[in-house]
Amino acid sequence: MNIPGLAVEKDLLIYYPTPGYIFTSKNNLTLADRLERGFRIALQDGSFDKIFYNHPGIKEALERGNLKNRRIFNLENTSLPEETPLNDKKLWYVP
Repeated sequence: MNIPGLAVEKDLLIYYPTPGYIFTSKNNLTLADRLERGFRIALQDGSFDKIFYNHPGIKEALERGNLKNRRIFNLENTSLPEETPLNDKKLWYVP
């Protein structure tokens, strides 16, 4: 995408952990359980990463971003609830 007057910084990267959630009705615990189990299976067997890293938008952003050659600044997200599983590395993309 080309936006006139917008430039992309080429040497620095700000990492700010931001989760994505799928919400279900509180009355549909079966669906919530199936979604969570499905995601956990996909994370364990590698199929989630395969889909994630091959998504055209993600793939292009990671290739064009040249992340391995950037200086990374890690910021703490103080807005996250205490229950956020920040220590479960398989749940997060970390450059």
